[in-house]
Amino acid sequence: MEEGRQYRMNPKVFQAASTGDSSYFESLIYPSRTSSLVKFLIDHAKKLNVEAGGHRQLLRMVNILGKDTALHIAVRYGKFEIVKMLIKEDPELAKYVNKAGESALFLAVDKQRYDIAFYILSAASDCSYAGRHGMNVLHAIAIHTSSCKCCPILLFKYCRNMWTQSLLDYDKK
Repeated sequence: MEEGRQYRMNPKVFQAASTGDSSYFESLIYPSRTSSLVKFLIDHAKKLNVEAGGHRQLLRMVNILGKDTALHIAVRYGKFEIVKMLIKEDPELAKYVNKAGESALFLAVDKQRYDIAFYILSAASDCSYAGRHGMNVLHAIAIHTSSCKCCPILLFKYCRNMWTQSLLDYDKK
């Protein structure tokens, strides 16, 4: 450690290390407890303010290959609890599309994770419906021909948003 420089340690980490309580560290590394690690990282980012960009900067970061956000990845792998945490922290994440043009909602329907799709629709009032190759979420529903309970809700929200947008476009003329 550099002389005169002080480092701040998370009090929970310090407490666990000083008492030898390994259960705290185990909760961070076991896959069954992944959501607690995500919550820990989000809370930690809030405290540090992620290099003055705010904790949402961390949530909105994209990977290099597919330009996926953490929400895209959580949906792709069916991590419902993580999806809930991410959207709770930043509902705007549901607006982002990746390099392939896929929204998190599209991925959820495409993966037939209708529980996640329904949650995105109910928790993120203004989400993207975009999908790859010029498709949208309705194309994915039609492809999978599911009889899920959220399909009418998807259709209603999509049509309402498209109607509202066309009215706004008309007013601009």
